[in-house]
Amino acid sequence: MRTFFLIIGSMLLWACSDRDKMPEGILSKEKITAIFIEKQIAEAKLEEAKLDMDTALIVYDHYMKVILEEQGISSENYRASIEYYRENTKELESIYDRVMDSLNLRHKKAEISDGAEESENPEKSEELLL
Repeated sequence: MRTFFLIIGSMLLWACSDRDKMPEGILSKEKITAIFIEKQIAEAKLEEAKLDMDTALIVYDHYMKVILEEQGISSENYRASIEYYRENTKELESIYDRVMDSLNLRHKKAEISDGAEESENPEKSEELLL
């Protein structure tokens, strides 16, 4: 009887551990977070450029190709990873939290450096006001 419970317990542990493993070819949370950060920055640049929709889509596709190439990731791995994380919403939520934290930190650093530039060069600040 004891052997029976050991076998059943082992099978349950094995089944649960396989389910928690990330499939091969899926990008780590760190890697997909880095891509999402760059993607958000690219989208913000496009929004600031105020391009027409067709041109914006072409430029966006180019940005994404460059981002993936810089990270050494194929578009197939990226798409498969997106699908994986869409099905694992808790993990996706933690990734988006990291992305938002990183972008907010970058924004704050940019504000601080912009403020430092203005205090170092008050004439430039006055020109901007005119």
